[in-house]
Amino acid sequence: MPLELTIVHTDTPTLLRNLEYNDVDAQIKIYNRLAARLVSAGAECEAKVEAIMLGGLILHWFIRSGQCERPWELAEKEHFENVQEQFDSYCAN
Repeated sequence: MPLELTIVHTDTPTLLRNLEYNDVDAQIKIYNRLAARLVSAGAECEAKVEAIMLGGLILHWFIRSGQCERPWELAEKEHFENVQEQFDSYCAN
């Protein structure tokens, strides 16, 4: 049975250090490992993870931009409406 919600926790100090030093590759490796952990726990994920929500920080990690962004600010910066369909389109390109 697929899980509707599956959560993994990341190391916040490591995340913040990677953001501070703009170490995108290191953070992508961490998120890919966490996404694989979700899949192994039964979560249904697409083969390519496009965004990961960081709930406590109200940020999403966007693979396309390689950084954490507030969704509404990203929508404004990239000139699209702040709705799920527009994010799906943005992430698919």
